[in-house]
Amino acid sequence: MENTPSSTPIRIEGKHFFKGDSRFLVRGVVHQPHDTHQRSPTGGYRPNNALKDELFQRLEHEVGLFTDLGVNTIYVYSVDNTQPHDRSMKFLADAGIYVFTSLTTPHCCISRFAPLESYQPATLLEMFKTIDLMTQYPNTLGVLVSQHLINDAGSESLCAPVLAAVVRDLKRYMRLKRDLTGQRILPLGYGAAAAGERDRRVLEYLTSRDEKSRIDFWAGAHYTWAGSSDGDASGYRDVSDRYKDAKIPLFLCEYGSRPGRGLPRSFDETRALYSPEMTQVFSGGCVYEMWQGTNDYGLVQLIPKVEESGNVPGSRARHAQRARDAYQGEILETRETPWGELQLYEDFRNYKARLQEAERMSSAEDRGVQNAAATPSDSDTRHEEAPADPQDSALSAHVPETCIDWAGIEAALRAGESFDDIYLDLSKQPGKCRVAESGLGWKPAGGSGGQTFTLDKQDIQSASWSRAARGYELKVFARNAGVVLLDGFRPDDYDAIRKCFQVWFGVELVQREHALRGWNWGKSELGRNELTFNVRNQPAFEIPYTEISNTNLAGKNEVAVELSLPQDGQDPVDGVNGTKKKGQKTGGAVDQLTEMRFYIPGTEMRKGRKKNAEEDGEDAQENGEEEENAANLFYEALMDKAEIGEVAGDTFATFLDILHLTPRGRFDIDLYEKSFRLRGKTYDYKISYDNAKRFFILPKPDDVHQLLCIGLDPPLRQGQTRYPFIVMQFKRDEEVNIELNMTEEDLKEKYAGKLQARYEAPIGTVIARIFHGLTGKKLFQPSHDFSSHHQQSGVKCSIKANEGHLYCLDRAFLFVPKPATYISFDHVAAITMSRVGGAVSASRTFDITVTLKNGAGEHQFSNINREEQAPLENFFKIKNIKTKNEMDVENSMLSAALNGDADLGSSDDEEVVNAARGSAGEDDEDESVDEDFQADSDSDVAEEFDSDAKSSGGEESGSDEEMEDADADAGGGDDSDTAEKVERPKKKAKTGK
Repeated sequence: MENTPSSTPIRIEGKHFFKGDSRFLVRGVVHQPHDTHQRSPTGGYRPNNALKDELFQRLEHEVGLFTDLGVNTIYVYSVDNTQPHDRSMKFLADAGIYVFTSLTTPHCCISRFAPLESYQPATLLEMFKTIDLMTQYPNTLGVLVSQHLINDAGSESLCAPVLAAVVRDLKRYMRLKRDLTGQRILPLGYGAAAAGERDRRVLEYLTSRDEKSRIDFWAGAHYTWAGSSDGDASGYRDVSDRYKDAKIPLFLCEYGSRPGRGLPRSFDETRALYSPEMTQVFSGGCVYEMWQGTNDYGLVQLIPKVEESGNVPGSRARHAQRARDAYQGEILETRETPWGELQLYEDFRNYKARLQEAERMSSAEDRGVQNAAATPSDSDTRHEEAPADPQDSALSAHVPETCIDWAGIEAALRAGESFDDIYLDLSKQPGKCRVAESGLGWKPAGGSGGQTFTLDKQDIQSASWSRAARGYELKVFARNAGVVLLDGFRPDDYDAIRKCFQVWFGVELVQREHALRGWNWGKSELGRNELTFNVRNQPAFEIPYTEISNTNLAGKNEVAVELSLPQDGQDPVDGVNGTKKKGQKTGGAVDQLTEMRFYIPGTEMRKGRKKNAEEDGEDAQENGEEEENAANLFYEALMDKAEIGEVAGDTFATFLDILHLTPRGRFDIDLYEKSFRLRGKTYDYKISYDNAKRFFILPKPDDVHQLLCIGLDPPLRQGQTRYPFIVMQFKRDEEVNIELNMTEEDLKEKYAGKLQARYEAPIGTVIARIFHGLTGKKLFQPSHDFSSHHQQSGVKCSIKANEGHLYCLDRAFLFVPKPATYISFDHVAAITMSRVGGAVSASRTFDITVTLKNGAGEHQFSNINREEQAPLENFFKIKNIKTKNEMDVENSMLSAALNGDADLGSSDDEEVVNAARGSAGEDDEDESVDEDFQADSDSDVAEEFDSDAKSSGGEESGSDEEMEDADADAGGGDDSDTAEKVERPKKKAKTGK
């Protein structure tokens, strides 16, 4: 019967539905999975939106059941207009399945008890949003303005006029959208609670108006046929006679009574509903219902898994088991799904058989009505003539005047508002902001190369308007993007923005006044998206959680909040980089706030876990609360709200008390699927694997330790101190035995050949391999082309006062631990080898200076043992790096001077020459003593005392307790393990005797 594409919209001609040139009969089922119910804010449970894309994977399984059953329509009670539905609706369309739903929700509807009071702009605007959502999909059959609203004489007289007003306003809105944007007009219907005489009067009333304000179709519930009955006994024939004069399409939105509790249904009424007699009046119907619920009317039953039953009403699992035990029909099939056990009941088979009969009957009848189809009208509806005067109806009452500001809506729809010189998220560069029906967007001005920002209308939750530094600020609270700040507006922009938000997004723009007293004391409020500091119940300032990078306890009553900065702490050439966790934006200003501290004195009561219900009295009250430091509570709450350290998913592996040389301290390492977390006593970091650019595994020259170095972009930050590298230190002989917390399926599918289920190896090697498997990034090691004089991979040296080791990699140099310095060979212009100081001290060490290309500066590595000169020169030669040896020039000049001075003894000559070669006997002894000398091993200045640490926190006593543990472990016999030195000890000069 239906040979046209499934994406063909259904249209109305007279009292019939048409799909293309063929009549369309609804062969449907009510679709509302009961295990997706959610608790409503007013109490009880409401159906969840079964068609949102979030549940798409489940819908794929459900559509298979629909096609097997043979339905072409599903009835969904309500949809969430804030959620995307594109994938789900397209998948249904491809399967040839149409959808109709209601515009009402438990929180947005005309109230049966106060219809006139509930007829408000907010209610209509919410309905407008649902229409805008569903009109995008060609397989939307239509929408119901309300369902089951009128069910007695009182509600009939009170609600019918308001219902007519809502229909009038909805149709006016759809016509306006069609004229301005070409948007499709959806068929608009009413869902009656039954199919009795009262419902017929309401139908007559709602169709007696002019075409611009009357309903397009009617859907009613009917449950009089039960078991083996017939048209007369069941009342079906009476219903057909009662509605035979209707001028619009009618169908049953719910039918299919059960003959007795737990008894299967034969669905003989389906055969009657699609008979030639009834299809003259009705266009089919939807059986109640697809999924078994507490009333035992389902065609199939889903018994949720045990772990899922905890996320839903506690009685659901019991209802599922009871329904399974109570059903007396045959269970045709049992399937295992990701959501639980699926059982197909005998009802499923019976309804499927009746639909197959109905399709054969309707195909024969369709041939007689095909030629009646006419060209569709602009509104997809064409009705037979109906009385134009409402007084002709058996029900008449005054219809309320519209509550909508149509002039404002039309003005907003006709022109998308644009605003120039607007700054996004405290950016340095202005841009253009545009508010349109689909959402809002911002684009940098003048082609500055910044990134365009867009926010979909469905993501807009609320908005406020307030005075800001650059004029007026529009603050948008988004469901997924957090807080979006747009400032630079003029005062007269308010009305235009308010109308746009009200009309297109259904959001009221709230005006907020800030406190201007200048007080630095008040009350903090941790809202959903931002931290607010209030002075006398007015906000003094707000900090979006997306702008908070870290927080820590700076003292007993003090909490430090670190604010995000543009990447690398500076603006790149194109002005782009951002503080947002989700991506980039136009770079910030030159001077930016980096840290704020809150002094929070006193204690507060922490609400603890309450005892069981049977435990009451004073003991239970005392157990429910405990007194704790107020600063601690604020710190923990802010950590939770700002999601600092929070990571989605399970921990794959955890390593405790790992020594870090940079930043100094001991941290626990938690490894997740997309990120890893460092948890210390004071600082806590969450680092995405995308920010980890390079991994290096380096053996220390002491033959005891191993280093794992991770390059980060953007770097970690403590105050103003940045850490572009994390340097961990492990003992080579410390082995670990660990089993990954990962399913066998993930190991085989996601990480095949990358990760093992179990590791037993040195801890540094294990951590490096797991990082490699999770990130897919290469582990770099020292080059095989280099080996030091002592057959090691690293060369001991220093950068200024910081001692460490220089490693020669295949394509770069790397100095660790502090300051960790990475120099790619591609950026090296030349290397100069030289020595500084007196002739005696210079004879034992030398320096190398790495000059970068394009005048990018240079790096100097000092105090390199003279024995390493030849290995380094050979390596530079292998890598084709231009090298200048100033020491050769100095030696030649010195030799010439010595040969020409007859007063110098031969013993002195030999000493100088041997010193130049690095092989004098006395020097060897001195050198040996020097290497064993560890004057700095017990006198290191801790990191918190250096100038960098002072600038980052200002706490010279050191706020990070991890430092003590780090210093204790780092003194294991190698003076390079410590990170800071004030001055290199000078050796005593030789004196002649």
